[in-house]
Amino acid sequence: AGATGGESLFYPDGVSGITPVIANNLSSAPYTVPSGKTFYLTSYYSEAGSGTYLSVGGITVYRDYAGYSNNGGLRQPLIAASGESVASNNNSTAINGFLITGTVAPLTKTGLSSSPYTVPSGKMLFITNYYSEAGSGTYLYMDGKALYRDYSNYSNNGSLRQPLIINAGSVVSSSSDATSINGYLR
Repeated sequence: AGATGGESLFYPDGVSGITPVIANNLSSAPYTVPSGKTFYLTSYYSEAGSGTYLSVGGITVYRDYAGYSNNGGLRQPLIAASGESVASNNNSTAINGFLITGTVAPLTKTGLSSSPYTVPSGKMLFITNYYSEAGSGTYLYMDGKALYRDYSNYSNNGSLRQPLIINAGSVVSSSSDATSINGYLR
């Protein structure tokens, strides 16, 4: 997508030709991204609270309240690939976003302590969301350098305000497996 389509670090595929999506009851009816499309999840609502999870491709990316009173919410879009499901363990949730024919490769990874992720050759990784329920003393690392500490995408706790941009060959890891990253490769 060219700059005329609204391409940015948050929306690398631009915003021209989008199809808006809203879905709820994500426990009984997970939203599955249609073939050939990329889903940019721009808003998440949950009044269900403690123990409520939002997942992309079966990986937890947000926990607890969101878009409810003074409680958390997404600061950057979550990105889901064609065929991936967006689900929750509670029906008192809803998502909003848009579909587009994508040119980037969405990526959601967990288990970064026991299985660090190496950015493929010729690619850059843009991390738009980091989830951590592990709390105090939990770190997200790039090549052993701390990039974020403690809770993230967890109720009214912090979250990334800008994407983390990681070079090819770099290793993304965490001090706990109770974390995940979401973003895209380009």
